[in-house]
Amino acid sequence: MDLTHSENIILRYVTNSANYLDICKPAFFKNESFGEILKGVKEFWDKYHEIPTPEQLIESFKIQGKSDISPTEIKAIYELDLKNYDDSWLKETTEFFIEYKNLTKSAVDAVKYIQSTPVSSENIKSVIDSFKSIIIDRNNIDFAFDEGLDFFNPNNHKQLKSSTFPSGFPFIDTVLGGGFSAKSLYVFMGMPKVGKCNLGTIKGRNKRTGEVYNIKIEDLYERIKRGNNL
Repeated sequence: MDLTHSENIILRYVTNSANYLDICKPAFFKNESFGEILKGVKEFWDKYHEIPTPEQLIESFKIQGKSDISPTEIKAIYELDLKNYDDSWLKETTEFFIEYKNLTKSAVDAVKYIQSTPVSSENIKSVIDSFKSIIIDRNNIDFAFDEGLDFFNPNNHKQLKSSTFPSGFPFIDTVLGGGFSAKSLYVFMGMPKVGKCNLGTIKGRNKRTGEVYNIKIEDLYERIKRGNNL
């Protein structure tokens, strides 16, 4: 699948819709300048929660000292008129591009992991699980971009084993049979002084990328206030 000739159109479509910013990675683009432009848009979005204008992006690159990306390149991307392309084609092509690039990158990373990890009878199970996680979890991409599930729909409460994801703690993953389940809220409880506060964080998961990360409790309010998706 070679979409090199369409990378400029895909980049414009991605930067025109914040929904794709978390999923599309700068490394997906063969044109390194396109990757840097996407990275700049992502950084601006994370800081100000809005898509930058070409002028704002150009100024942002100047402040960062990135002279390798010319204003002409940035303006050329923004000047692409998406109205000249069919909406269905834009959506389908962009999502195919993201899925394919994500798949190939995870496959390469999985092979590198196997080649660089000594395997013994003691660790073979964890090596296999880690390999599967690289392939399966990274490619569990959701393009629905919905705001949530219908609480009153019983099908949305089914816990599927395939929908589990690592908690970040091997013991918890073992006890829960694979990790946390989607559509669930987990609360750590225990007697005083047993070490609950050592966590100090809330575990969050980006449902579109599958990434699991820690959220500091004191930062949670700021994330919600800015409208950032967890």
